[in-house]
Amino acid sequence: SYSEPGIEKVQIYRAKEDEPLTLYKTIQGAGEQFIDKSLQVNTIYKYRIKVLFKNGAQSPFSKEIIVNY
Repeated sequence: SYSEPGIEKVQIYRAKEDEPLTLYKTIQGAGEQFIDKSLQVNTIYKYRIKVLFKNGAQSPFSKEIIVNY
C-alpha cells in the first residue's frame, strides 16, 4: 500500500534463494495487489518494490519481503 499521489508505475523486484534481485514485473498505476503465480515449491523468494512517479521521481526500495514457498 502506497498512498502518495502521482504514481505512474510500480516495479517489483524478485530474487530466488541466493540469487541477486532483478526486475520481475512492472505494474501501471498504483497496483494495489500483486499475486506471484510463478513459484516453485520448497523455494525461498525475496521481494522489494520501487515506485516511479509521473514527475520522474522514484521511491527508495521497500523493505525486503521473504516468502518461503
